[in-house]
Amino acid sequence: MSTIYPEKLTPHQASLDIKEFWRTLVQQRYLIFLSIAIALVISITLSLLTKPIYRATTVIEIERQLANVTGIGALNADDPRDNRDFYQTQYELIKSRSIAKEVIDKLNLAKEMQPSGLKANIKNLLGLKSEPDYEGIFIEGITVEPVNTSRLVRVSYDAGSPQQATLIVNTLAEVFVQSNLKRSARTAESARTTLMQQLDKIKADLKISQQELADFSNEHAYINGKPQEVFKKEKLLEQLDETLKEIQTLRSKKANAENDKDNEDDEKALSDIESELNIAVKKEQNLRVEISKLEGDINSNKNNNLQYEALQEAMKTSKVAYSNLQQKLKNINIAGGYSASHFIVVDKAVPPRKKHRPNILLNMIFGTLLGGLL
Repeated sequence: MSTIYPEKLTPHQASLDIKEFWRTLVQQRYLIFLSIAIALVISITLSLLTKPIYRATTVIEIERQLANVTGIGALNADDPRDNRDFYQTQYELIKSRSIAKEVIDKLNLAKEMQPSGLKANIKNLLGLKSEPDYEGIFIEGITVEPVNTSRLVRVSYDAGSPQQATLIVNTLAEVFVQSNLKRSARTAESARTTLMQQLDKIKADLKISQQELADFSNEHAYINGKPQEVFKKEKLLEQLDETLKEIQTLRSKKANAENDKDNEDDEKALSDIESELNIAVKKEQNLRVEISKLEGDINSNKNNNLQYEALQEAMKTSKVAYSNLQQKLKNINIAGGYSASHFIVVDKAVPPRKKHRPNILLNMIFGTLLGGLL
């Protein structure tokens, strides 16, 4: 039994004949040239009839403020995600409706954005006229392009004339920088107001604590932070120390006098020494009694001491808090214009020499390809 192969069952398909294809192109060359010519004419005509658009570009440096000069809050400069969020926020702020409205009002662009043409006229006749979205129209002309591995960003605006595009994009950059200054000023003013309120409260608390401490000191006879009994005890201890030294000296004299006793004069001298010694010993005893009594008074007034220490600590805490808030307020006043210096217009836009669109050369190439395909 013989085997039947597939190639014997199907006809052989001829491969593409390059020569035949070229022969066809040559035969249809006039039609192809005509199609290309028509496409070129149409593309050039449309390019010439299309309203030219010019793009002006300015460069802004956006430097993140890292120094926490106000002492209120802190920026985590080490977190890449935090940095990305910050810069992306700035890019979106450039295209925000609030900044767009400010530029439109400043340059009086609303008149130039009024809708015109057949569609607008029909709407007016039918009473369907509505207020244009000026901010939306304006934002469509903005292009924001961050420069890689830098803190620079290119901000461009597309308009119908080189001068208008330049004026608008420079004004946009100026408004953006000024808006950042205003936001910084509002933040600083808000922080200043908060600190002033805190300062007033701390100042009142400090005044109250100082008055309470003074009243307590007067009532319980505290001098330089110590009760009066402590100073009396310290004075009595000094007297006791002097008395003990005196007693020691008299006892030495008595011992010498007893050894040298030869006549009545020596007897009299010894008697005088003994009399002085007895007086000194009596004085020592009295001093010890007074000191013991004062120690009892001091121990019985421990609660007063604890209360005084608490009042003193409260006053110190209020003083430290007041001093810290004063320093923060000073830092805020110094930092008033600090962050604005980190949003700088590096290069102002100049009127562009060439149209951004339509691109006649690109349209001609596209028309040629399209005509050839047809």
